[in-house]
Amino acid sequence: TSGTPDSTFKARQVFMNENDISRVIVASAVEVHRVLGGPGLLESAYEEALCCELSGKGILVARQVQVPIHYKGQILATPLRIDVLANEKVIIEIKATTQ
Repeated sequence: TSGTPDSTFKARQVFMNENDISRVIVASAVEVHRVLGGPGLLESAYEEALCCELSGKGILVARQVQVPIHYKGQILATPLRIDVLANEKVIIEIKATTQ
């Protein structure tokens, strides 16, 4: 039904453009770095923390999304793997350094 918290949440996701989503992503990444620090942890830890931050801010996240790669009419055996897909619009590639 219209006006319920769920419908309001979904409507907000639909109307966020890539720039709006990106601003939330950058703020969330800064918060993850502030809390966990860096370098030192595996990418998977930063990914999980970032997804927690994004979800808490109303961003729909999908982790480790596989996308088929089409090449000259064929689908390659190795799909593209996206670390995080935010609101089905913005691809996030997680990187961590050792130093």
